[in-house]
Amino acid sequence: IRIGRNKTGSTVYEISGFLDHIPVIRFCFTYHHKIRVYICNHKPDIIQFIGKSSLTNYICFPSILFFKKSRCCHRRGIKLFFREILPEKKDALQFPVIVFLHEGLGSVDQWKDFPEKLVEAAGFPAIVYDRQGYGKSSPLTEKRGLDYIHKEEKLLQKFIDALKLKFYFLVGHSEGGSLGLIHASKHPKGLLKVVTLSANSFNEPKITPSIQAVMKVYEEPESKLKTGLLKYHGDKTDDIFYAWSKT
Repeated sequence: IRIGRNKTGSTVYEISGFLDHIPVIRFCFTYHHKIRVYICNHKPDIIQFIGKSSLTNYICFPSILFFKKSRCCHRRGIKLFFREILPEKKDALQFPVIVFLHEGLGSVDQWKDFPEKLVEAAGFPAIVYDRQGYGKSSPLTEKRGLDYIHKEEKLLQKFIDALKLKFYFLVGHSEGGSLGLIHASKHPKGLLKVVTLSANSFNEPKITPSIQAVMKVYEEPESKLKTGLLKYHGDKTDDIFYAWSKT
């Protein structure tokens, strides 16, 4: 137990630890007498309330402990790998969910710890998934045309429907941002906001020569770029790289 004071001068307590190898949810709170204690039971998505007080004059500031679950969603023969990042709220997926859309050479793992940091800051659960052709999802089944993002938007909608997301946000990086904007243009029920990071909304003349330069680096003997992508995409690496670079 650690004790300190917040900005208002109230005493703040922080509890963390383990009970029979089960992590106790860490949180800070201000209180006068009794305390609330939450623990996680053996199912990582369920929180059990084991402490109670008759007092109601308290303020609780969660210090979030994350639960990660990796699963696959199958839609018409296409497997989409995804990871849920759940804050300590019970039934977290009943709250608006942040759905991450990665860039043109990205994957779940390439987001690093950014999704966790956003979940902690926002307090909402998140779903990070590998788009078709990437990471642990199914490979591409056809050659991409110039309308490939519009086609992928239909798969995104099926993915959202399969997970039964009532309300959600989209956070898209680069090509993923373009995907999010196209999805928003359909005015889907349940979409609350779209956040884009360097989305491609028009054809910039400087992009083409830059991509051609990247292709030369990729095709070099013992290319570090290709080696790095192989780590995440395996035998699908050439397919997704040339699909990205040629469209």
